[in-house]
Amino acid sequence: MKYLIILISTFFSLKAFAWGETFVDGEPGADGVSVVTTIDQDKCEPKAAVKVRHTGYAERLPGYIDEDLDKLAKNEAFKQGGNTVIMIEKYEAGRGTQSALYHIYMCN
Repeated sequence: MKYLIILISTFFSLKAFAWGETFVDGEPGADGVSVVTTIDQDKCEPKAAVKVRHTGYAERLPGYIDEDLDKLAKNEAFKQGGNTVIMIEKYEAGRGTQSALYHIYMCN
């Protein structure tokens, strides 16, 4: 019985780790950065381009991976003085490692 409880606990812990929430913390102030799919070039000034990378050790749902990449890009945009990011290209470097290229803008 003791081993069954340990096995069940381990299963739920791993499941929560693999499928659960994002692993990246947002920087204070980065929550004001928008993630968009298109940019109005007349209202936005380019600030920088950044390649963000996240390495994890568990298989995760793609939506959570994208959330992590977006949070990393928002953190960088805040540091660069931008308020908007757009993903330009997403790379899959290997199992457990994902990265993406974002452009950072300051939009009115």
